[in-house]
Amino acid sequence: MSKDGINISDSPDGFERPSSPPPAPPSSPLQTEPLCPACKGSGEGWALSDSSPDGHFVQVTCGECSGSGTLLGAYETAKVQRESLYKRLNDAGRDLLFMRTARDGFEAMADGLRLDAERYRWIRHRNLDTISQGGVFAGITPQNLVINEETLDEAVDAAMAKECGQ
Repeated sequence: MSKDGINISDSPDGFERPSSPPPAPPSSPLQTEPLCPACKGSGEGWALSDSSPDGHFVQVTCGECSGSGTLLGAYETAKVQRESLYKRLNDAGRDLLFMRTARDGFEAMADGLRLDAERYRWIRHRNLDTISQGGVFAGITPQNLVINEETLDEAVDAAMAKECGQ
């Protein structure tokens, strides 16, 4: 017969299972919390005051465990540092995404400006006498000047394509 996972038939006479767990044994040095590996439990460390010729070592709070001297303190410090780095990484990723979006906009604007510059150079170098020769500006006088930007761009693009043989 089994009671609470113990085979009662194998137990000695008068055996009763205790109703509460036995008290914990007194703590020993081996059962205390593990020490920080950097400061060996002191919670303090040494750092160089500066890099000048007068630099000297000064005692500081351990940077690994934030002065607790325990491995748990080192874990908590690492956790805080990880969260800080995670936030900085997210911020950097957001900034990078913004910069890429801005760069794409600038590239599109640069392409438009490049095309405008090509049109201007074509007009300036190859088409100085277009009014007298019947080119893009043929027949345009101040009295009938009704050409807008898009119409002018289309006319210049068509003339440039015709000149290139396209």
